Amino acid sequence: MYTLLSLVWFCTEVSPLSLQFLDSQHIENLTTYLQALHKHGAATEDHTTLLLNCYTKLDKTDKLKEFIMVSEFILAYLFHA
Repeated sequence: MYTLLSLVWFCTEVSPLSLQFLDSQHIENLTTYLQALHKHGAATEDHTTLLLNCYTKLDKTDKLKEFIMVSEFILAYLFHA
């Protein structure tokens, strides 16, 4: 998995290859990659959509709720600061 992440780290666009991971046995790796992009502020809207799809396919409702809550907190902070 580390090799996969290091190979695609500098790719900032959602590619057809990454979409193939969504329907494969590598969805956990794709999810980890997308989480890292978000953590480092390198994610695009497409990455966010793909990450939410991964959480849904993996039935990770806790992660989905956490992501939404953090996003709402950040938006509230930005617009009320």
